[in-house]
Amino acid sequence: MKPAVSEPRYVFSISQHALRQQPWRKGMVYLLPRDTFVNQPSIQFGPYEIRVPQLASLVPVKPFGQLEVIPEDFPFLKYIRGMMTPGYRSTGRPCRLARLGLDRQLEHVRSKIWS
Repeated sequence: MKPAVSEPRYVFSISQHALRQQPWRKGMVYLLPRDTFVNQPSIQFGPYEIRVPQLASLVPVKPFGQLEVIPEDFPFLKYIRGMMTPGYRSTGRPCRLARLGLDRQLEHVRSKIWS
């Protein structure tokens, strides 16, 4: 029998000092070819298996496009929490992504890429 898998949980945090300074700036998201990217392996944490849903390439890749973004484009900006001390737990709780909310954010990003 496979163990139950929980919904994804995300914690967005920086140091409290940095959070007070609101360091958000405009920047770029680079669009990369998927060819050489692989899933990041799971991490064992005691009896738990932590699945990190991100991809990595072990070889350099050249972007095929870029997208300018501003802080307000990040849908969870207001959920970023300050850490009391580096290495300690975040003062916030993980937030669950509602599927509908995620779909809306992805549509927003798609509209910026293809507009």
